[in-house]
Amino acid sequence: MRNQVVHTTAATEIENVVTMLTELFTQVEQSFSKHRLSLKHKQTTARVTTQMRGTLTTLHQLIGEINRDEALAVQATVLNVGKVYYSLLRLSYQVEKKVEDNIVFTKVAADDMHEILQRTRALLPHVNDTLRTCNTVLATHVKEEVDVLLTNAESATKLHEERLCTGVCHPNTANIYLQMLAYLQDILWHMKALVCENGLPII
Repeated sequence: MRNQVVHTTAATEIENVVTMLTELFTQVEQSFSKHRLSLKHKQTTARVTTQMRGTLTTLHQLIGEINRDEALAVQATVLNVGKVYYSLLRLSYQVEKKVEDNIVFTKVAADDMHEILQRTRALLPHVNDTLRTCNTVLATHVKEEVDVLLTNAESATKLHEERLCTGVCHPNTANIYLQMLAYLQDILWHMKALVCENGLPII
């Protein structure tokens, strides 16, 4: 289990940054499910982008002010949160492109994607609680749920690669779908890393 961050400012900033990720992910999920880009989606993206950079900078600066074990935990958190954030931005871009180009997935593909998006977003508050408390039961729940979602995403990827190769899927549609799955897998891997010792899952 990862070391608990007890430094007040660092712990607060870590909680804030995962909350921001949850807010942004919620907008991405809603834009996908409604097939519409809302003003709130754009506003949330702009606000989170500005706040995220400031928060990550603050956490980097705090690393030199705290003890070694906490510093390693904060450093690993900053690394993995940054990876989640940038993959989430790339995921958001694919959703925006899908909406703007009016690309429609099949019902099966859309349902599979929506389930992975919904369950991944729902897991972020549990990641936040785990980072705050270092509760081993919560950490186990996060790891197990991530493993299930990664398996689902890998299965969906394989299925749609086969559909693309056989000409069943349109290349533009398949490309966006596969890119979304790839970014979701990256997000999930780093969410799991956030609750693991030293910020690195055991493969």
